Amino acid sequence: MVRLLYGLTGLLPGKPFTKMESHKSKPLLTLSLLFNFCLLTGFGLAGTPSTNPFVPARAVDEVRKSLAELHGTELSDRIARGTARVAALWLESDGNVEEFKDFCITNFMSDEIRAENLLVIMDNLKVLHGYSSIIRSSLTEYSSFTDREELKADPFFRNSIPGIDPWKSKLAFFLQLNFPYVDPKEKLERGSTWGRSIWAEVRLGDYYSSRRSEGFHVPYQKEAEAFLRHIGSYFLRMGHLLPAGAPSPFPEGFLLNCHHGLRDNIKEDYSRDRGYERQALSGQVIERILLGEVPIEFLEDESTYWDPDNQKLFRKKNGVLNPISFSMEGLKRYEGFSWSVRNRQAEDALYHNGSTALMRTFDNAQVSLSQVETMIREFLGSPEFVIIGKLIRNRLDRDLEPFDIWYSGFQAQSKFPADRLDSIVRTRYPNSKALQDDLPTIYRNLGFSAEAADWLGNSIEVRPVVSGGYSNRPPVPGYRARFTTSFPENGLDYKGFRIAMHELGHVTEMLYSSSMIDYPVLEGVPTAGITEGVAEYFAYRNIQALGLDEGTPEEIRHLQALAAFWYNVDMGGQALTEIEIWKWMTEHPDATPEQVKDALLSISRSIWNTYFSPVFLVEDQHILSIYNHMITGSFYLYNYFIGNVVMYQLFEGFSRTSAEQGLAHACAEGNTLPDLWMDRAVGETMSVKPLLRAAGEAASFFMNREKKVLPF
Repeated sequence: MVRLLYGLTGLLPGKPFTKMESHKSKPLLTLSLLFNFCLLTGFGLAGTPSTNPFVPARAVDEVRKSLAELHGTELSDRIARGTARVAALWLESDGNVEEFKDFCITNFMSDEIRAENLLVIMDNLKVLHGYSSIIRSSLTEYSSFTDREELKADPFFRNSIPGIDPWKSKLAFFLQLNFPYVDPKEKLERGSTWGRSIWAEVRLGDYYSSRRSEGFHVPYQKEAEAFLRHIGSYFLRMGHLLPAGAPSPFPEGFLLNCHHGLRDNIKEDYSRDRGYERQALSGQVIERILLGEVPIEFLEDESTYWDPDNQKLFRKKNGVLNPISFSMEGLKRYEGFSWSVRNRQAEDALYHNGSTALMRTFDNAQVSLSQVETMIREFLGSPEFVIIGKLIRNRLDRDLEPFDIWYSGFQAQSKFPADRLDSIVRTRYPNSKALQDDLPTIYRNLGFSAEAADWLGNSIEVRPVVSGGYSNRPPVPGYRARFTTSFPENGLDYKGFRIAMHELGHVTEMLYSSSMIDYPVLEGVPTAGITEGVAEYFAYRNIQALGLDEGTPEEIRHLQALAAFWYNVDMGGQALTEIEIWKWMTEHPDATPEQVKDALLSISRSIWNTYFSPVFLVEDQHILSIYNHMITGSFYLYNYFIGNVVMYQLFEGFSRTSAEQGLAHACAEGNTLPDLWMDRAVGETMSVKPLLRAAGEAASFFMNREKKVLPF
């Protein structure tokens, strides 16, 4: 599941083979470390760095004049761009002004020589970053997977991982001189007219496109990493909850984390005994988390029991519950969020054009902030939201609760009791090897040909992790892609299998985009929303992957539309909340954690009251700020909204051909522009309209069949 911080790093060429390729539920500390790696190397960061006073303008003019005399005025534009880039990135430690001039004059390549070097440069970059990533991944396995214990030698090897310094070797300057970085605006405006080789040259310019100045430091790096560790291990013992003093409806030893665990379990509880009771309790806990009212002792002491209704904490001793005093988390959640955001915003100082972390997030995603906001607001403000909300209310035979943003009754698994799905999955997949060995069968169940199923299935490694899941593309040819999910002691459960299916979608895209692409530097997709769309296409097919009956083609089509729609109700609200709090943080750089808390809760409450209250008939809710992805500053949630928009377009498009053919064709486009990729995939650009139309038709279908008359 992806992809945190993936919007910054995950889709750029030559990315490291790290633990966060995919993205919803990554190990959070790893994300921070990768982000710092990107900052240190300048790898994958877009934008124009601050003007460097060390290289004077006259020196740049002298270099340009010399190069024009050597290569002709027809290359004047590339000369101007390349020398500007090198001058802006060059520091005093890189050499004096004469050395700068000599470097540019000596290493600028003519068009002919540049064309001769192009393929070698791309291949070498893949080798350089690919094998560096393999080394990092191999020497940190003990901290990444649950099937590998730490050995005495491990820390010594971890501390011996070699680094890449493209500035010291001058590789970064060589690439920026000859393949200067192209501004995101120019890519969007002109990219549709570029041929493949031009796109390859442009993507080379994305390498080492920014650099930290000497003396720059991340202001809250240690604090943010400590907060990431805290959130990564934030598990709630649900069996130790005492709703209004009564015994917990959850079994003893039942753990859920505050993000995907609570959310995914609420989805499953629609088909479990006492499901509503468990959901209501989970919703209450979510509100306590957001208000900072969870007892610290409950998180840290396994002998404690918490009554969230009356805010009482007990410790069990000799079978007796004794009330104890406690401290609440308070502002910890919002203090950690502030640290994470401020670290990202510290990079603003590297840019002279007013670029902010907010702006760069969408520049790197190759979608505009206004485009994303317009899509989300059009979606949440649609009449279909009200209509489908009434359909759900009639199905549940009760008023909607805030946690019903995670209603799962439109998904194929809702036909089966959750306990039965757990039993099926645990029996088949007691460990990661069993799932890995069964991947060819899963692909066949999804309609892939035997040849494609065997190739894909045998090109993937499955590894176990503590929670969540993530995925990696093959770092170099000959290596397998990898995805992970959590395997408890009694085997994979259904939650873990659905996560695995999402990650399987990611690695399928990765394998196709690695094998079908013409230029290595174009490997990947243009924006994280597209790979999320492919991942969700697979996740929604999880019942089919198990070989179970999903229903008639008509039912499958309508349920797919409604499931995608309701998922985006949740993600649209969460993503819009994240966008608005980032705007607020940009405008309030000195805000205290208490002010940040007030702002975030106010924003989530306002968005709820504007779009959700007319459907749920309850006001002033804060549930739209629960996601870990938001609170850890990854600024990624909008990609999940885009992903389900894309997913439904792929669903409709692949129904006219097949997922196998459609993905092979679309992934050959590679990392160019989102609209170019989507046009190749389904013959249309990215839009919420197909999903809105299909969801409206699906609501009418089920209203008529279920004999429900809903007022429009």
